[in-house]
Amino acid sequence: MINEKYRGVYVWDKRKSKKAGNHAYKNDDEIIKIEGGMPRIIEDDLFFKCQNIKASKIKPRRHSSHEYILTGKINCGKCGHSYCGSSAYRNKNNNMIYNYCCMNRKNKKGCNNKAINADKLEYAVIEAIRDTFQNDDAIKLIAEKIAII
Repeated sequence: MINEKYRGVYVWDKRKSKKAGNHAYKNDDEIIKIEGGMPRIIEDDLFFKCQNIKASKIKPRRHSSHEYILTGKINCGKCGHSYCGSSAYRNKNNNMIYNYCCMNRKNKKGCNNKAINADKLEYAVIEAIRDTFQNDDAIKLIAEKIAII
């Protein structure tokens, strides 16, 4: 995605949805663009030359086939940064082992907290939720809050 504001083009209503985290864009003919709608910073030829260089250097993200359901929902106990799906490797039985890792550690910014086995962590979270909410008092409270009873 290019930022045409550098060329002085005001761009409006680019995304398909207003929801946070939505990165889907509309077709070019649906987007409102106003040439000269803001001050130009660089000339077109330099802008497009830079875009070509940028496009040649960008590597596509690798996406894991494993779904890390707790990414961004748990925090490191040492530094407070989010944990995200991280590494995968095969154990001695040739089974895939997936891990969550502190983003601060992953980005080499000083945290030394170890990675956590994804299966064990997800199981522990599910069990904690089950223990918390699978009792008569919790079910009654939840039902009252959503006005079923």
